[in-house]
Amino acid sequence: MPPRSPARELVVFLEGFKIFNDKSLAINVETGLSEQFTDFIVEHHLSGQKIAVGKLEYKKIIEEKLVNEDMIIIAATLYECDYSVNRFAEYLHRGDKHLQSVSGISSEDWDLQRLAAALKLICYPEEKIETGVSNEMLSEEMAKTLVADAHKYEDLLHKGTCLDIYREILWVRAAKSRALTLLESSIKKAKGACAIHNG
Repeated sequence: MPPRSPARELVVFLEGFKIFNDKSLAINVETGLSEQFTDFIVEHHLSGQKIAVGKLEYKKIIEEKLVNEDMIIIAATLYECDYSVNRFAEYLHRGDKHLQSVSGISSEDWDLQRLAAALKLICYPEEKIETGVSNEMLSEEMAKTLVADAHKYEDLLHKGTCLDIYREILWVRAAKSRALTLLESSIKKAKGACAIHNG
């Protein structure tokens, strides 16, 4: 069997077809894409697919539009992630004074995830947490100190609230990490989304 040529690896499917009587209203170097044409592309274009376009300037307009649409959605997601974490700041910072007075630990400059992990560990010292050297994590030594002092915090913290906040912050931070990865990926994909088609 002869080796496959790169051209034989390419498969073209017609995903959608629409006639625009006045092409300059649909796509234009000065005005960009019309709303109708944008909706058409979004409806029929899947991630990883190429769009056959007739001119280089059309390619640039479509790529920019695809990047902008994705960036708006991802930026909104990132904002919501930050808001979801920051709304716990006041409650978590009430724990600062307890960490200082009971364990002699200054936590006022800590990342909220690290602070939530510390309070959760105090409330549930029998449950393991991931430790490390990043700003979001407790060090192994710090975790051991908090576990040893956990009994001294009786009646100072609401256990269920600390656990719920810790879990939500972990979930939100994971979502934010995925959103940042998607942002980088969508920019790369959009930049390669169009192929010039002469014909």
